[in-house]
Amino acid sequence: IVIALVATTGFMFTKTASELAPEEDQGFLLSIVNAPRYATSDYTETYVNQILGLVNNIPETRARFSAVAFQGPTNNAFVGFAFKDWA
Repeated sequence: IVIALVATTGFMFTKTASELAPEEDQGFLLSIVNAPRYATSDYTETYVNQILGLVNNIPETRARFSAVAFQGPTNNAFVGFAFKDWA
């Protein structure tokens, strides 16, 4: 059994990619924002706008988007950023 496990491990090692992460970054950052449990959508949007304001100062940002209360509860938000290609 041990010999079979060692042989299988060696075979799998040679067949897997040399890197587990993608060779090239996709240039996207996605984030989920969770406000306190009973926060209103206005409260959540205030903090989402602060996050978006911080990213405005980064010149490598190509696009940004957000969605408040995207899954129903008003205390959830989704924020995404697309960065310029550096290649």
